[in-house]
Amino acid sequence: MTTAIARGLALGLALMLAVPPSQGFVLKGSSSRSNTRAMARSRGKGNSGVRGLAVMVEGGSLNPSSSWSSSSSSSPSPTPHATVVFLRHGQSVWNEASLFTGWADVELTTLGKNEAAKGATEMWKEGLEFDVAYTSLLTRAQQTLDIALTIMGQEDTPVNKDWRLNERMYGGLTALNKKETAAKYGADQVKEWRRSYDTPPPPVDKTSDYWPGNDDKYAHIPDDQIPLSECLKDTVDRTLPYWD
Repeated sequence: MTTAIARGLALGLALMLAVPPSQGFVLKGSSSRSNTRAMARSRGKGNSGVRGLAVMVEGGSLNPSSSWSSSSSSSPSPTPHATVVFLRHGQSVWNEASLFTGWADVELTTLGKNEAAKGATEMWKEGLEFDVAYTSLLTRAQQTLDIALTIMGQEDTPVNKDWRLNERMYGGLTALNKKETAAKYGADQVKEWRRSYDTPPPPVDKTSDYWPGNDDKYAHIPDDQIPLSECLKDTVDRTLPYWD
């Protein structure tokens, strides 16, 4: 896969922040931006917030000659080699409690499971049949993927799990209530931490239970690669090596 396509997919992960919960982000491979359609498809309603994701690929691999271009081309477009679906996880127990979650490993609520089921039903209606699936090491993302594949009758789809697909790490904000944090630091400051591309939240202390380095599931990762906090740029930089 070319670096340009990989960067586009990594940016797609970051763009999950801008897509309402219970929606899918669909990326179809082709030769130029004008012929590459990125669209949000409704998967139900829920509270807004950062959600992790599962990535499912239909129809083989993206065209290795594909590239991202700001200019359109009048030449005929090649047939896309694959459809990539980014599926955000359903509501988690911390989403319900309005807590910053990041890498904290919490499960789906009943609503979250229903959201995953609705997304799966919509994909089933579209007739999507997946060749491979990718997800993070976070339980809520894995639950969402498992529900989706089960409802679509595609439980045998190969699933790859990797820490580089985790959602952005909220650092020192992890486990804090969003409204209380806004009251303490100001709504503008919290908005900048949450939505700006290159301003990360305050770092988490390495002695905290919420620093991933204290979780055995990340024991295989060098300490200097485990984030203390992440902005969207950091998330793209962390994810890109996996797509490469």
